[in-house]
Amino acid sequence: WRFQIRKPIETDIAVNDLKLRTRDLSSTGFYVEWPNCPHELNKEVSVTLVIEKQTLELKAGVVRLDNFGAGIAFRSLDPATSKIIKDWVSKQES
Repeated sequence: WRFQIRKPIETDIAVNDLKLRTRDLSSTGFYVEWPNCPHELNKEVSVTLVIEKQTLELKAGVVRLDNFGAGIAFRSLDPATSKIIKDWVSKQES
């Protein structure tokens, strides 16, 4: 997860139904601004991400915590969903 190229993409996202905003995003995960995130490392969370009017319901896990937010990695992406995310990320402006 940490070695994927991340882009500074700000987009709305929901983690366990809590609406948040990403600071950066890659094809394998994202960093979300979430001071005092209540979850521990490796905690599984559900993520809702809308890409080009398509709502993706994804499993993910908390992989990083700091004072400003959390790094969250997608888990168990099927190839089609992985391609949707990868293609969308690659289209975004840096």
